[in-house]
Amino acid sequence: MIWTIWITNIDMNSKTWLWIVVALALAMASYFIIGALGKEPVGDTTQQEIDTTDSQSEDSRFINYTPEAALAAAEEGDAVLFFHAPWCPTCRALEADINDHLADIPEDVTILKTDYDTYRAMDLGKKFGITIQHTLVQVDTEGNQIKKWSGSPTLSSLLGEIV
Repeated sequence: MIWTIWITNIDMNSKTWLWIVVALALAMASYFIIGALGKEPVGDTTQQEIDTTDSQSEDSRFINYTPEAALAAAEEGDAVLFFHAPWCPTCRALEADINDHLADIPEDVTILKTDYDTYRAMDLGKKFGITIQHTLVQVDTEGNQIKKWSGSPTLSSLLGEIV
């Protein structure tokens, strides 16, 4: 009731500004609420840090990306960069399937978990034209793209894409 009286006493120009401010406030609140719902907490990490606390052993065929690891993997066999985002449900599903079937990864294949949020805007993401998470890129010994695809839901389908 008070709002109605207050708003009716404001000239049209002021009412317009009031509605613009209210709309912007609602839009910003919605943006932050929706954004927070789609992301997992990241604790003390920053966007530029890469999770290196995987429980995988050093000889695992599913490792975190580093330029050195990618080069070594490509020299040993097939190297696949998995542009992963922790907030992406399909990325999490593929990661879970890979972890559940680590023993099924051939000895000559290494899958490198590459942080999408970190590397998408950097040279690596630009080099391969990465625009969406859950993108996989097979690379050669010089770091050049052999094949790029999106959407492998399982380790089996990922391995089937390797040339």
